[in-house]
Amino acid sequence: AIKMNERGTFGSEDFTAASQGTYTLEDIEDMEIKILHGLSWRLCPPTSLQVGYRILSLLLSQLENATENDTNDTTAKLERGTWEFLRDEVAFQTESAIRDYYFTTQRPSTIAIAAIMNAIEQVNDHAYEHLTTALLHVLK
Repeated sequence: AIKMNERGTFGSEDFTAASQGTYTLEDIEDMEIKILHGLSWRLCPPTSLQVGYRILSLLLSQLENATENDTNDTTAKLERGTWEFLRDEVAFQTESAIRDYYFTTQRPSTIAIAAIMNAIEQVNDHAYEHLTTALLHVLK
């Protein structure tokens, strides 16, 4: 679960180091496989909100890279409050979607992308162009 839900991820090497040599890399990975088999691989997938936030973080990175790569172009920067609006709107739309049974049958990534696209459509024309371009780069 921690591998899916946390910003930073722990690899098997990290757990080996945390055990201070008590367990080897193979011990950690063997136990992970045993646990997964014991659970019959029934793990909770990420929610549409988690997927949406992950895509938004990639979108922000894409915008920052576009600004850094072209020092003369400051157009990729968002107006103050736009980023917060996007996060809030994506959260609202993904949470609203679960109220309709149809959307509970769809993939979380589909709901997340739809919410992001809907939110982007609501920003000003200047930001819309840059956000749409960045989203297309993220989704490639």
